[in-house]
Amino acid sequence: MKRLGETEAVQAVVEFSNKAMLECAARELVMRRACYPRWVREGKMSQTDADYQIAVQAAIVEVFREKLKAPDLFAGRCPHCGGTL
Repeated sequence: MKRLGETEAVQAVVEFSNKAMLECAARELVMRRACYPRWVREGKMSQTDADYQIAVQAAIVEVFREKLKAPDLFAGRCPHCGGTL
């Protein structure tokens, strides 16, 4: 995968729609909610860090959701396997 320079990265962000960024942020939130509890149990991250990172990602999702007036895209289900979270 080619690494983008700063100027290219800024231009790429402009090309992504708010909906695409919301979908990506929502998938990341689902992943964090699914994986971080295990990572905490395994000692790979602290509960404080996990809570903070999940809260920040949830805030990002909420900003885009508000901007687009969009419903919860995954409704508590993993977008990869369909399992509930």
